[in-house]
Amino acid sequence: EMTPKRIITLPISQGLVIPQRRAVGVTSTVRKVAAGALETFPIARVVNLSNALEQLKTAGFWIYGTAAGTGKLLHKVDLTGSVVLVIGSEGNGLSLRSQSCCDMLISIPLQGKTPSLNASAATAMVLYETYRQRWSDLLYIDSTSNEQIVKQ
Repeated sequence: EMTPKRIITLPISQGLVIPQRRAVGVTSTVRKVAAGALETFPIARVVNLSNALEQLKTAGFWIYGTAAGTGKLLHKVDLTGSVVLVIGSEGNGLSLRSQSCCDMLISIPLQGKTPSLNASAATAMVLYETYRQRWSDLLYIDSTSNEQIVKQ
């Protein structure tokens, strides 16, 4: 089960789509853990995830799905545009239908005997890589300033 916790406060997150079935919703526990972040964060609960992904694709988003051990390596994927990240369930991963809706499947390179990460750890890593790619193009005058200079 993946829950929308504090990770949604990253500046790159603009919304969350949760399937109506086989996914945890926004419960009182989730609201408590989110510490107020859900008050201004759009969340859509959808009956058909595949239809929602197709609508997002039509609106100009690039759909990336996570797949353990298959797909393009995360650090080699350009995540700077308008993207939707689809995270599979723990144990089963993405359904074949969800995979078919994705423009690209991506994987997180792992070493050792662990074949995959749990959904929240995978989400954190993919969101951090997205954040890193987008913010690496900016320089800050100092750590206390909000003034940004775009790298040439």
